[in-house]
Amino acid sequence: MVVPAGIVGVETPTGRAVVDARWTMAYAASIGDGNDRYFDTSVTPAVHPMFPVCFEWPVIVDAMAVLSAEHGLTAPFGSMVHAGHVSRQHRPLRPPESLMTSCVIRATRETRAGVLVVFGLETTDESGAPVVSTEESMMLRGEFLDGGGSSIGEPLLEIATDGSEPEQWEEVEVAVDRFAAHTYSECARIWNPIHTDSAHAAEHGLPGIILHGTATAARALTVVVNDTLGGDPTRVTGMSCRFTSMVLMPNTLTVRYGAAGATVLASVANSTDEEAIGHMAISLG
Repeated sequence: MVVPAGIVGVETPTGRAVVDARWTMAYAASIGDGNDRYFDTSVTPAVHPMFPVCFEWPVIVDAMAVLSAEHGLTAPFGSMVHAGHVSRQHRPLRPPESLMTSCVIRATRETRAGVLVVFGLETTDESGAPVVSTEESMMLRGEFLDGGGSSIGEPLLEIATDGSEPEQWEEVEVAVDRFAAHTYSECARIWNPIHTDSAHAAEHGLPGIILHGTATAARALTVVVNDTLGGDPTRVTGMSCRFTSMVLMPNTLTVRYGAAGATVLASVANSTDEEAIGHMAISLG
């Protein structure tokens, strides 16, 4: 199976989504985040900083279908796992609102594990104003890059840090129950069988169904928002991280974090002490 280098620069269909409080509240509930700001419908409820993946994911699914049908991509959808995430929020989400998300393939890179494909996503509101910019890096496991060298294109987004380390690190344990991936799939509306279908996961070389990387990242963001930002998710203006190891269920995550200027640095280890998320940087406004 191959990933053609020519997919870089391809623009795929724009997705449209209506974000309402029912969806955003379900998302917070699915990750066990009881912050009252997500559930207070007497005002415009706040939205968890990781929520944009909910309306971005269908755009990536449609992009994969177009790349397969029109641009020679032969890698199966089931070979794809989340490898990295960089997101900048231009303003807080304000449910209910209608959003449009465009997609372009920014880069590809061949690695020992397969081919990394970077999806560039730009979400705007009905007036055309920017809401969130994201780059999702997906690893197509066991695939090969065909033509043009081992690396094509460059990602554009990054979360800048000044290189300093936090003066103090904190650690918090977060429990993940056996059904976390099923609950997250339905509440986030992010469906990928490697997270809910044990036979499918085994077919693709996984030891069992695994928790979504974004669900793990969301739990880390919850810890940071509630422990260091006074429960105010609107202070998060961006986040970047790498997904490095699997989280099976049930599990106990250890979130390690510390403030460094206008950035919070963090990492997440799973119950076997493997780093599930590394290089997490959360920018604050």
